Amino acid sequence: MSLEPSYTIVGLNYWPEPTGNAPYNTDLAEELSQSSVIHVLTGIPHYPWWEKQRGHSDLEYDGLHPNLKLVRLSHTVPKTQSNVSRAIMEISFGFSAILSGKLSGPKVILVSPAMLSSAMVLAWLRLICPKTKVLVWVQDLYEQGLRETSQKKGILSAIIASIENWMLANSDRVVVAHPKFLKAKQLSQINTQKYFTVPNWSQFEFSPTETSSETKSRYSFGDAKLVLHIGNMGVKQGLENVLETARLAQSLKHQVTFAFVGGGNQLDRLKVAASDLENVMFIPPVSESELANLLQAADILLVNEKPGVKEMSIPSKLTTYFLSGRPVLVCSEPDSLAGMAVIENKTGLWVQSGNPDDLLTGILRLEPSEAEIVAKTAILFAREKLSKESALRQFRQILDHI
Repeated sequence: MSLEPSYTIVGLNYWPEPTGNAPYNTDLAEELSQSSVIHVLTGIPHYPWWEKQRGHSDLEYDGLHPNLKLVRLSHTVPKTQSNVSRAIMEISFGFSAILSGKLSGPKVILVSPAMLSSAMVLAWLRLICPKTKVLVWVQDLYEQGLRETSQKKGILSAIIASIENWMLANSDRVVVAHPKFLKAKQLSQINTQKYFTVPNWSQFEFSPTETSSETKSRYSFGDAKLVLHIGNMGVKQGLENVLETARLAQSLKHQVTFAFVGGGNQLDRLKVAASDLENVMFIPPVSESELANLLQAADILLVNEKPGVKEMSIPSKLTTYFLSGRPVLVCSEPDSLAGMAVIENKTGLWVQSGNPDDLLTGILRLEPSEAEIVAKTAILFAREKLSKESALRQFRQILDHI
Protein backbone atom coordinates (compact mmCIF):
# COMPACT_ATOMS: atom_id res chain seq x y z
CA MET A 1 0.00 0.00 0.00
CA SER A 2 1.78 3.13 -1.25
CA LEU A 3 -0.99 5.73 -0.76
CA GLU A 4 -0.68 8.18 2.11
CA PRO A 5 -3.16 7.21 4.79
CA SER A 6 -6.18 9.33 5.63
CA TYR A 7 -5.77 8.22 9.23
CA THR A 8 -2.90 6.77 11.25
CA ILE A 9 -3.81 5.02 14.50
CA VAL A 10 -1.06 4.63 17.10
CA GLY A 11 -1.97 2.19 19.85
CA LEU A 12 0.04 -0.39 21.75
CA ASN A 13 -2.77 -2.95 21.68
CA TYR A 14 -4.55 -4.46 18.67
CA TRP A 15 -5.78 -7.70 17.15
CA PRO A 16 -5.33 -10.59 18.00
CA GLU A 17 -5.35 -9.52 21.66
CA PRO A 18 -8.77 -10.58 22.99
CA THR A 19 -9.33 -8.15 25.86
CA GLY A 20 -8.57 -4.62 27.06
CA ASN A 21 -8.71 -1.85 24.46
CA ALA A 22 -7.38 -3.99 21.59
CA PRO A 23 -10.84 -5.03 20.31
CA TYR A 24 -11.99 -1.39 20.27
CA ASN A 25 -8.86 -0.22 18.44
CA THR A 26 -9.37 -3.01 15.93
CA ASP A 27 -13.05 -2.19 15.39
CA LEU A 28 -12.31 1.49 14.77
CA ALA A 29 -9.48 0.78 12.32
CA GLU A 30 -11.54 -1.73 10.36
CA GLU A 31 -14.52 0.64 10.24
CA LEU A 32 -12.41 3.54 8.94
CA SER A 33 -10.73 1.27 6.37
CA GLN A 34 -14.10 0.67 4.70
CA SER A 35 -13.77 4.03 2.97
CA SER A 36 -10.24 5.29 3.69
CA VAL A 37 -6.61 4.20 3.67
CA ILE A 38 -5.54 3.45 7.25
CA HIS A 39 -2.16 2.80 8.85
CA VAL A 40 -2.11 1.15 12.27
CA LEU A 41 1.10 1.40 14.29
CA THR A 42 0.82 -1.12 17.08
CA GLY A 43 2.82 -3.39 19.35
CA ILE A 44 3.56 -7.08 19.51
CA PRO A 45 0.56 -9.05 20.85
CA HIS A 46 1.21 -9.59 24.57
CA TYR A 47 -1.90 -8.78 26.61
CA PRO A 48 -3.27 -10.26 28.86
CA TRP A 49 -0.52 -12.92 28.87
CA TRP A 50 2.31 -10.42 29.46
CA GLU A 51 4.56 -12.30 27.08
CA LYS A 52 4.97 -11.89 23.34
CA GLN A 53 2.58 -14.04 21.32
CA ARG A 54 3.29 -15.67 17.98
CA GLY A 55 1.08 -17.84 15.80
CA HIS A 56 -0.90 -15.01 14.17
CA SER A 57 -0.59 -13.90 10.53
CA ASP A 58 -0.41 -10.17 9.89
CA LEU A 59 -0.11 -10.87 6.13
CA GLU A 60 -3.37 -12.78 6.19
CA TYR A 61 -4.99 -10.00 8.21
CA ASP A 62 -3.79 -7.33 5.75
CA GLY A 63 -5.16 -9.44 2.90
CA LEU A 64 -8.61 -9.34 4.47
CA HIS A 65 -8.42 -5.54 4.86
CA PRO A 66 -6.85 -4.11 1.67
CA ASN A 67 -7.13 -0.47 2.82
CA LEU A 68 -5.47 -1.18 6.17
CA LYS A 69 -1.72 -1.45 6.69
CA LEU A 70 -0.69 -3.04 9.98
CA VAL A 71 2.77 -2.04 11.25
CA ARG A 72 4.13 -3.96 14.25
CA LEU A 73 6.64 -2.03 16.32
CA SER A 74 9.14 -3.50 18.78
CA HIS A 75 8.91 -2.75 22.50
CA THR A 76 9.73 -4.32 25.82
CA VAL A 77 7.25 -6.65 27.55
CA PRO A 78 7.97 -6.76 31.29
CA LYS A 79 8.08 -10.14 33.00
CA THR A 80 7.53 -8.48 36.37
CA GLN A 81 4.82 -5.83 36.50
CA SER A 82 5.41 -2.46 38.14
CA ASN A 83 4.84 1.20 37.34
CA VAL A 84 8.46 1.46 36.21
CA SER A 85 8.40 -1.61 33.95
CA ARG A 86 5.11 -0.51 32.41
CA ALA A 87 6.53 2.95 31.79
CA ILE A 88 9.61 1.46 30.11
CA MET A 89 7.37 -0.61 27.81
CA GLU A 90 5.32 2.44 26.81
CA ILE A 91 8.37 4.62 26.29
CA SER A 92 10.06 1.97 24.15
CA PHE A 93 6.91 1.73 22.02
CA GLY A 94 6.80 5.51 21.73
CA PHE A 95 10.39 5.66 20.46
CA SER A 96 9.65 2.88 17.97
CA ALA A 97 6.64 4.81 16.66
CA ILE A 98 8.63 8.02 16.26
CA LEU A 99 11.57 6.28 14.58
CA SER A 100 9.39 4.14 12.30
CA GLY A 101 8.93 6.83 9.67
CA LYS A 102 5.27 5.81 9.47
CA LEU A 103 3.68 8.77 11.26
CA SER A 104 2.09 10.20 8.15
CA GLY A 105 -1.27 11.43 6.98
CA PRO A 106 -3.36 14.47 7.89
CA LYS A 107 -5.05 12.91 10.95
CA VAL A 108 -3.51 10.80 13.71
CA ILE A 109 -5.40 8.93 16.43
CA LEU A 110 -3.44 8.26 19.63
CA VAL A 111 -4.80 5.67 22.07
CA SER A 112 -4.28 5.96 25.84
CA PRO A 113 -3.29 3.58 27.22
CA ALA A 114 -0.51 3.71 26.34
CA MET A 115 -0.48 7.29 27.63
CA LEU A 116 3.28 7.84 27.79
CA SER A 117 3.90 6.74 24.20
CA SER A 118 0.87 8.77 23.04
CA ALA A 119 2.29 11.88 24.72
CA MET A 120 5.69 11.23 23.13
CA VAL A 121 4.19 10.91 19.65
CA LEU A 122 2.05 14.01 20.16
CA ALA A 123 5.11 16.03 21.22
CA TRP A 124 7.01 14.84 18.15
CA LEU A 125 4.11 15.67 15.83
CA ARG A 126 3.71 19.12 17.31
CA LEU A 127 7.42 19.76 16.73
CA ILE A 128 7.88 18.17 13.28
CA CYS A 129 4.38 18.14 11.74
CA PRO A 130 2.45 20.96 13.43
CA LYS A 131 -0.37 20.89 10.84
CA THR A 132 -1.26 17.27 11.59
CA LYS A 133 -4.58 16.98 13.38
CA VAL A 134 -4.43 14.73 16.45
CA LEU A 135 -7.26 12.99 18.28
CA VAL A 136 -6.48 11.36 21.64
CA TRP A 137 -8.72 8.46 22.65
CA VAL A 138 -8.72 7.97 26.43
CA GLN A 139 -9.67 4.58 27.89
CA ASP A 140 -7.89 4.95 31.26
CA LEU A 141 -6.87 7.93 33.37
CA TYR A 142 -3.33 7.39 34.62
CA GLU A 143 -3.41 10.12 37.28
CA GLN A 144 -6.60 8.62 38.73
CA GLY A 145 -5.12 5.14 38.51
CA LEU A 146 -2.13 6.06 40.64
CA ARG A 147 -4.37 7.71 43.19
CA GLU A 148 -7.01 4.98 43.36
CA THR A 149 -4.68 2.00 43.58
CA SER A 150 -3.02 3.51 46.66
CA GLN A 151 0.28 4.31 45.01
CA LYS A 152 2.38 6.80 46.94
CA LYS A 153 1.80 10.39 46.00
CA GLY A 154 4.88 12.36 45.17
CA ILE A 155 7.06 13.22 42.24
CA LEU A 156 5.89 10.25 40.13
CA SER A 157 2.22 11.19 40.48
CA ALA A 158 3.02 14.82 39.74
CA ILE A 159 4.98 13.91 36.61
CA ILE A 160 2.27 11.57 35.32
CA ALA A 161 -0.44 14.17 35.96
CA SER A 162 1.56 16.85 34.14
CA ILE A 163 2.17 14.64 31.11
CA GLU A 164 -1.45 13.50 30.91
CA ASN A 165 -2.84 17.02 31.30
CA TRP A 166 -0.40 18.37 28.69
CA MET A 167 -1.45 15.65 26.25
CA LEU A 168 -5.15 16.43 26.65
CA ALA A 169 -4.58 20.17 26.37
CA ASN A 170 -2.42 19.97 23.24
CA SER A 171 -4.49 17.59 21.16
CA ASP A 172 -7.08 18.80 18.66
CA ARG A 173 -9.84 16.46 19.86
CA VAL A 174 -10.25 14.22 22.91
CA VAL A 175 -12.60 11.24 23.04
CA VAL A 176 -13.21 9.58 26.41
CA ALA A 177 -15.04 6.37 27.21
CA HIS A 178 -17.13 7.89 30.01
CA PRO A 179 -18.17 11.48 30.89
CA LYS A 180 -16.85 10.97 34.41
CA PHE A 181 -13.33 11.05 32.91
CA LEU A 182 -13.92 14.66 31.89
CA LYS A 183 -15.28 15.56 35.32
CA ALA A 184 -12.23 14.00 36.96
CA LYS A 185 -10.02 16.23 34.82
CA GLN A 186 -12.34 19.23 35.29
CA LEU A 187 -12.92 19.41 31.53
CA SER A 188 -16.65 18.76 31.35
CA GLN A 189 -17.53 22.46 30.97
CA ILE A 190 -14.52 23.45 28.86
CA ASN A 191 -14.60 23.67 25.05
CA THR A 192 -17.44 21.31 24.22
CA GLN A 193 -16.24 21.26 20.61
CA LYS A 194 -13.02 19.54 21.64
CA TYR A 195 -14.02 16.97 24.26
CA PHE A 196 -16.41 14.14 23.41
CA THR A 197 -17.70 10.98 25.03
CA VAL A 198 -18.07 7.77 23.02
CA PRO A 199 -18.94 4.82 25.28
CA ASN A 200 -17.20 1.50 24.80
CA TRP A 201 -19.44 -0.69 22.71
CA SER A 202 -20.42 -4.32 22.90
CA GLN A 203 -18.14 -6.08 20.43
CA PHE A 204 -18.39 -9.64 21.72
CA GLU A 205 -20.38 -12.13 19.65
CA PHE A 206 -21.95 -14.57 22.09
CA SER A 207 -21.97 -17.89 20.19
CA PRO A 208 -21.39 -20.93 22.44
CA THR A 209 -20.40 -24.14 20.70
CA GLU A 210 -21.73 -26.55 23.32
CA THR A 211 -24.24 -26.80 26.14
CA SER A 212 -23.65 -25.45 29.64
CA SER A 213 -23.54 -28.96 31.09
CA GLU A 214 -20.91 -30.02 28.56
CA THR A 215 -18.67 -27.09 29.53
CA LYS A 216 -19.11 -27.79 33.23
CA SER A 217 -18.20 -31.42 32.65
CA ARG A 218 -15.04 -30.58 30.68
CA TYR A 219 -13.77 -28.26 33.41
CA SER A 220 -15.00 -30.48 36.27
CA PHE A 221 -16.99 -27.60 37.75
CA GLY A 222 -19.47 -30.00 39.29
CA ASP A 223 -22.86 -28.90 40.62
CA ALA A 224 -21.63 -25.98 42.72
CA LYS A 225 -22.73 -22.43 41.93
CA LEU A 226 -20.13 -21.12 39.46
CA VAL A 227 -18.82 -17.56 39.88
CA LEU A 228 -16.72 -16.48 36.88
CA HIS A 229 -14.18 -13.66 36.57
CA ILE A 230 -12.71 -13.01 33.11
CA GLY A 231 -9.96 -10.71 31.94
CA ASN A 232 -7.09 -8.94 33.61
CA MET A 233 -5.90 -9.86 37.09
CA GLY A 234 -4.09 -6.74 38.18
CA VAL A 235 -3.92 -4.37 41.13
CA LYS A 236 -7.12 -2.47 40.40
CA GLN A 237 -9.19 -5.68 40.32
CA GLY A 238 -8.40 -6.36 44.00
CA LEU A 239 -9.02 -10.07 43.55
CA GLU A 240 -7.63 -10.92 46.98
CA ASN A 241 -11.13 -10.03 48.17
CA VAL A 242 -12.58 -12.79 45.98
CA LEU A 243 -10.10 -15.32 47.34
CA GLU A 244 -11.09 -14.40 50.88
CA THR A 245 -14.70 -14.86 49.84
CA ALA A 246 -13.82 -18.31 48.49
CA ARG A 247 -12.06 -19.11 51.75
CA LEU A 248 -15.14 -18.07 53.70
CA ALA A 249 -17.43 -20.15 51.46
CA GLN A 250 -15.17 -23.18 51.88
CA SER A 251 -15.07 -22.85 55.67
CA LEU A 252 -18.88 -22.57 55.80
CA LYS A 253 -19.24 -25.49 53.36
CA HIS A 254 -21.18 -23.49 50.80
CA GLN A 255 -21.16 -25.08 47.34
CA VAL A 256 -19.59 -22.25 45.35
CA THR A 257 -16.76 -22.50 42.80
CA PHE A 258 -14.74 -19.44 41.77
CA ALA A 259 -13.11 -19.57 38.31
CA PHE A 260 -10.62 -16.93 37.12
CA VAL A 261 -10.10 -16.78 33.35
CA GLY A 262 -7.25 -14.73 31.90
CA GLY A 263 -3.89 -13.42 33.03
CA GLY A 264 -2.27 -10.39 34.59
CA ASN A 265 0.49 -9.09 36.78
CA GLN A 266 -1.09 -10.44 39.99
CA LEU A 267 -1.79 -13.95 38.70
CA ASP A 268 1.18 -15.70 40.29
CA ARG A 269 0.51 -14.01 43.62
CA LEU A 270 -3.15 -15.02 43.49
CA LYS A 271 -2.25 -18.64 42.71
CA VAL A 272 0.00 -18.79 45.77
CA ALA A 273 -2.72 -17.25 47.96
CA ALA A 274 -5.26 -19.79 46.65
CA SER A 275 -3.03 -22.85 46.99
CA ASP A 276 -5.08 -24.22 49.91
CA LEU A 277 -8.50 -23.48 48.37
CA GLU A 278 -10.35 -26.36 46.75
CA ASN A 279 -13.08 -24.14 45.32
CA VAL A 280 -10.85 -21.91 43.16
CA MET A 281 -9.71 -22.54 39.58
CA PHE A 282 -7.40 -20.57 37.28
CA ILE A 283 -7.90 -20.89 33.52
CA PRO A 284 -5.49 -19.37 30.96
CA PRO A 285 -6.83 -16.94 28.34
CA VAL A 286 -9.18 -18.70 25.90
CA SER A 287 -10.58 -18.16 22.42
CA GLU A 288 -13.77 -16.16 21.91
CA SER A 289 -15.84 -19.27 21.27
CA GLU A 290 -14.50 -20.95 24.41
CA LEU A 291 -15.13 -17.76 26.37
CA ALA A 292 -18.75 -17.92 25.22
CA ASN A 293 -18.95 -21.50 26.51
CA LEU A 294 -17.60 -20.46 29.91
CA LEU A 295 -19.89 -17.46 30.18
CA GLN A 296 -22.88 -19.63 29.38
CA ALA A 297 -21.86 -22.15 32.05
CA ALA A 298 -21.52 -19.51 34.79
CA ASP A 299 -24.20 -18.81 37.37
CA ILE A 300 -22.76 -15.37 38.18
CA LEU A 301 -20.37 -13.13 36.23
CA LEU A 302 -18.21 -11.13 38.61
CA VAL A 303 -16.61 -7.70 38.41
CA ASN A 304 -14.49 -7.05 41.50
CA GLU A 305 -12.63 -3.80 42.10
CA LYS A 306 -10.14 -2.71 44.70
CA PRO A 307 -11.69 -0.40 47.33
CA GLY A 308 -11.23 3.21 46.25
CA VAL A 309 -11.26 2.53 42.48
CA LYS A 310 -13.80 4.91 40.94
CA GLU A 311 -12.78 6.91 37.90
CA MET A 312 -9.59 5.40 36.47
CA SER A 313 -11.18 3.05 33.90
CA ILE A 314 -14.22 1.08 32.82
CA PRO A 315 -13.92 -2.72 33.00
CA SER A 316 -14.13 -3.84 29.37
CA LYS A 317 -15.54 -7.16 30.55
CA LEU A 318 -18.85 -5.45 31.41
CA THR A 319 -19.89 -5.05 27.78
CA THR A 320 -19.09 -8.73 27.24
CA TYR A 321 -20.98 -9.79 30.35
CA PHE A 322 -24.10 -7.83 29.40
CA LEU A 323 -24.55 -9.81 26.17
CA SER A 324 -24.15 -13.23 27.75
CA GLY A 325 -27.59 -13.64 29.27
CA ARG A 326 -26.06 -14.42 32.66
CA PRO A 327 -26.47 -12.27 35.80
CA VAL A 328 -23.72 -9.78 36.61
CA LEU A 329 -22.52 -9.02 40.14
CA VAL A 330 -20.35 -5.94 40.64
CA CYS A 331 -18.32 -5.65 43.84
CA SER A 332 -17.12 -2.04 43.87
CA GLU A 333 -17.57 1.44 45.26
CA PRO A 334 -21.17 2.58 44.62
CA ASP A 335 -19.99 5.56 42.59
CA SER A 336 -17.41 3.66 40.56
CA LEU A 337 -17.99 3.49 36.81
CA ALA A 338 -18.77 -0.23 37.05
CA GLY A 339 -21.03 0.19 40.07
CA MET A 340 -22.98 3.00 38.47
CA ALA A 341 -23.44 0.96 35.30
CA VAL A 342 -25.40 -1.75 37.11
CA ILE A 343 -27.06 0.36 39.82
CA GLU A 344 -28.40 3.10 37.55
CA ASN A 345 -29.41 0.83 34.66
CA LYS A 346 -30.54 -2.20 36.71
CA THR A 347 -28.30 -4.38 34.58
CA GLY A 348 -26.87 -6.38 37.49
CA LEU A 349 -26.43 -6.65 41.22
CA TRP A 350 -24.06 -4.62 43.37
CA VAL A 351 -22.23 -5.09 46.69
CA GLN A 352 -19.64 -2.93 48.44
CA SER A 353 -16.02 -3.71 47.61
CA GLY A 354 -13.51 -5.06 50.09
CA ASN A 355 -15.91 -7.12 52.24
CA PRO A 356 -15.90 -10.91 51.69
CA ASP A 357 -19.01 -11.35 53.85
CA ASP A 358 -21.00 -8.96 51.65
CA LEU A 359 -19.74 -10.59 48.46
CA LEU A 360 -20.60 -14.10 49.64
CA THR A 361 -24.04 -12.92 50.76
CA GLY A 362 -24.63 -11.37 47.33
CA ILE A 363 -23.65 -14.62 45.63
CA LEU A 364 -25.81 -16.83 47.83
CA ARG A 365 -28.90 -14.63 47.87
CA LEU A 366 -29.31 -14.48 44.08
CA GLU A 367 -32.53 -16.23 43.12
CA PRO A 368 -33.17 -17.65 39.61
CA SER A 369 -36.08 -15.26 39.02
CA GLU A 370 -33.98 -12.20 39.90
CA ALA A 371 -31.06 -13.51 37.83
CA GLU A 372 -33.31 -13.84 34.79
CA ILE A 373 -34.66 -10.30 35.16
CA VAL A 374 -31.28 -8.54 35.46
CA ALA A 375 -29.78 -10.67 32.67
CA LYS A 376 -32.57 -9.72 30.25
CA THR A 377 -32.26 -6.07 31.24
CA ALA A 378 -28.50 -6.18 30.59
CA ILE A 379 -28.98 -7.64 27.10
CA LEU A 380 -31.48 -4.93 26.17
CA PHE A 381 -29.23 -2.22 27.60
CA ALA A 382 -26.20 -3.46 25.66
CA ARG A 383 -28.12 -3.65 22.39
CA GLU A 384 -29.72 -0.22 22.77
CA LYS A 385 -27.02 1.83 24.50
CA LEU A 386 -23.77 0.06 23.63
CA SER A 387 -24.26 -0.41 19.90
CA LYS A 388 -21.04 -0.70 17.94
CA GLU A 389 -22.63 0.83 14.85
CA SER A 390 -23.79 3.91 16.76
CA ALA A 391 -20.45 4.42 18.52
CA LEU A 392 -18.39 4.06 15.36
CA ARG A 393 -20.71 6.40 13.48
CA GLN A 394 -20.21 8.99 16.23
CA PHE A 395 -16.45 8.48 16.07
CA ARG A 396 -16.41 9.03 12.33
CA GLN A 397 -18.41 12.27 12.69
CA ILE A 398 -15.89 13.58 15.22
CA LEU A 399 -12.98 12.74 12.92
CA ASP A 400 -14.69 14.31 9.91
CA HIS A 401 -14.95 17.65 11.72
CA ILE A 402 -11.37 17.96 12.97
